[in-house]
Amino acid sequence: MKFEIRYKIFPEGVFGVPQDGMTVYPTSEEQIFSDTIHSRSGKKTSYGTLSKYRSEEDKLINEFPFMDCKFKLNDNFLLIETDDKLPLEAYAKSQLAINFFIKNLNVNQGRLFSAEPIYIESESGDVFEVPKSTHFGSVTTYHLKKLKEDINDVEKYDKLFEPRLIKALDYFEHSLLLFEKRNLIADYISAHNKIFISSIFLNIWKCVTTIVGDPSRKSDKYQKRYREIGFDKNFKDDIDKLKELRDNYDVAHYSLNPNSLNEVEKNYGIAVKIAITAIKKYREFLNKNRKRT
Repeated sequence: MKFEIRYKIFPEGVFGVPQDGMTVYPTSEEQIFSDTIHSRSGKKTSYGTLSKYRSEEDKLINEFPFMDCKFKLNDNFLLIETDDKLPLEAYAKSQLAINFFIKNLNVNQGRLFSAEPIYIESESGDVFEVPKSTHFGSVTTYHLKKLKEDINDVEKYDKLFEPRLIKALDYFEHSLLLFEKRNLIADYISAHNKIFISSIFLNIWKCVTTIVGDPSRKSDKYQKRYREIGFDKNFKDDIDKLKELRDNYDVAHYSLNPNSLNEVEKNYGIAVKIAITAIKKYREFLNKNRKRT
């Protein structure tokens, strides 16, 4: 049975059509002016260059075969025709095709495109909803006694502005930010959401090695720093585990193994604990030496 799956491609303005919050203008050497804003009130007082949308004769209309499907572009709306037994099979095939199409268009244009499915329709006229991911809500717990203890502990490090510590804290904070916000940036079932764990883990690795040194860099005095700070001998095994994940599981180097990032994801909690241990130990080391002077 033949199916049609309709998509909307973003950003719309690239196709010469309206896009919310964006002045759309054809590429030219003409200077484009922004709206005038009154500095003290923050209010718009005059318009800048107004959008100039594509003409009817310039409208992008194109048809071509792609990945065992037929693509029909009409501005930024794409109709994908495919032949399958079930609507979900047709949708899955269209997803494979449009994802590959978008990834290659990103390269050609040097900018990020995305596509949103609108509906699925069979040749008999039956319309099907596109599958949607469902967010069932988030849960957080609290432990006020522990929170109070941690706040009191942080007070000890007042004005402990040491460059290496600050850098490690920056990396650690960034890893937490990426982990907490990735579902807002990319759908949790998407490939992009999964790839985020690579950047998250790499920042944890940077956090830890900022403190103990990078064992892969001879100039970083890894063994010396490790001993000076006073880390337990067993802690080296933890760092070796992080390094193995960094080197071999699609973090610092590419991997064709589709399960690599799953392994990194499984070890995220352990990696966070290692980073916390490193930071706490280093804070104690700095604080102790500060009190001696």
